[in-house]
Amino acid sequence: MSHINNHSNTFVGFNAFQNASTTTASFHHQSSPNINNNKRCLIQPTPVFLGQDAILNQSFHWLNKKSDVATRSRAMETIRHRAFVSSSSSSLSSNKKSKRVEGLVSFNHVLFIMEKLCMDNQRLVRLGCLQMLLGASVALPKAWKEFVMLGDDDKGGG
Repeated sequence: MSHINNHSNTFVGFNAFQNASTTTASFHHQSSPNINNNKRCLIQPTPVFLGQDAILNQSFHWLNKKSDVATRSRAMETIRHRAFVSSSSSSLSSNKKSKRVEGLVSFNHVLFIMEKLCMDNQRLVRLGCLQMLLGASVALPKAWKEFVMLGDDDKGGG
């Protein structure tokens, strides 16, 4: 498919599409004036789980498969309890950082599959998705705030 510039009716070329700022991802982060560009963006939805935790990896595998409602619900419950552990309930300080990293990686994958889960025909799957998001909001408040504020161009933010 070619792209023609409407103002001059000239062929722009296929390379223009590679440099386009829009993507098919629902939550693509674009820099805006109110976001400090020196900070690393926490929200980067990923189509695959990139974490190291084998139990989370298996849970995401079950969740992404077309399995029965009970299996998907158990997978979401496992993800919520294992990935989205609030910092107050974690006792080992050396383990906190690795838990937080696994939580962020899990959150990014949940954001990628969130629309599919929240629009599922089964009530328990929709409920599990909302419970995972609630767990993420408590365990990862900075990432949650970044997700909620994504695309907000107001400097007031609220």
